[in-house]
Amino acid sequence: MTFVNEGKGDGAVSPGDKVMAPATTTELPAGIETTATILKRAGYATAHFGKWHMGRANPREHGFDENDGPNSNGGRALSLNGAFSEDGVFNRPDVHAAEIPAANGITNAAALARVYAATFAPVDGVQLLEREVLDVARTTVTPENEPDACLIMPTTFGMGFMTHGAFTPYAGPGSYGHPGAGGSVAFAQPERELGFGYVMNKMASNLANDARAQRLTEAAAAAADRA
Repeated sequence: MTFVNEGKGDGAVSPGDKVMAPATTTELPAGIETTATILKRAGYATAHFGKWHMGRANPREHGFDENDGPNSNGGRALSLNGAFSEDGVFNRPDVHAAEIPAANGITNAAALARVYAATFAPVDGVQLLEREVLDVARTTVTPENEPDACLIMPTTFGMGFMTHGAFTPYAGPGSYGHPGAGGSVAFAQPERELGFGYVMNKMASNLANDARAQRLTEAAAAAADRA
């Protein structure tokens, strides 16, 4: 929530100062002091997560260093520019029938695991990638610690897959894959001869590192190590 400081004219905050809601409910006027601008002067970094009900201006214009709300790059990308922001939209038959790249793949965990296993070894006589191609596709090419323009935090991409990193730990170095909506994830790790897929009945709101998926990932890696 954004508040306007009703304290000293210089924007300094004292213990006795009051904080009040903005005078307008439709647009936060430019130049208004907010908690973000106060914290920024004090040396803090600030970020806005969630919906922004303070008008058309981007939260960055009101002092926030980062913005991960619906009108951010990430919000627009994940909702197809707002087209899929309604509750339950992914359960609609017309959305199931549509062909939407990177948005509405419908499958199960076993099928995902088989597809990823087939990227490094034959599955039913079919191997999808030659080893030379795979090594290029799973080698990280994004600059180290560079913030993602959509997801804000640093991510790791190869020429085809998201690779092992803090945002996508998977089963460790050598892993490659991609997280999906609600906590789902699929990846492979040739060093363990491991293809992994996870989907869920109850979606979570996180973008990656779903705790349920990570526990299963650790269990699958341990099982592969014992095999």
